Amino acid sequence: MRRELAEKLLTRIMDWGTDVKAAERAVLEAFAAYKYDEYQQYAPGRRFLESLALWLRQFETLEERQIAYDFVRRRLVFISDSEINHLVELAFSTIVRRHLIHKTEPRRVCRRPFSLREWFYDRQEAETSLLARGA
Repeated sequence: MRRELAEKLLTRIMDWGTDVKAAERAVLEAFAAYKYDEYQQYAPGRRFLESLALWLRQFETLEERQIAYDFVRRRLVFISDSEINHLVELAFSTIVRRHLIHKTEPRRVCRRPFSLREWFYDRQEAETSLLARGA
């Protein structure tokens, strides 16, 4: 669906007048440009306005659609792939690695040879890395 058609559908679904449409356009274009149109977890080729209009269409009443729209406009957070990857890298280096070191450190009850502890740490680190990458 072209941008103009999506905008017309959204305007009709939300029962917006010209003034409201103009006011909301800037916000919606900012959403699209900043995040959503680069988000990779939705239907290929579908853009923000089209996805929003089609999603809002599922609600039966204008009041329900307004509540849903307000949620998207004020509360929904889009997280890009690069932001998720950055979060995983930070979490691994600051939290997970510390946990793995603690988990594999020698215990007073059972003293493992250093090479075995090192192997166990490397194995846990590899498993955690695969999990973080979604493999």
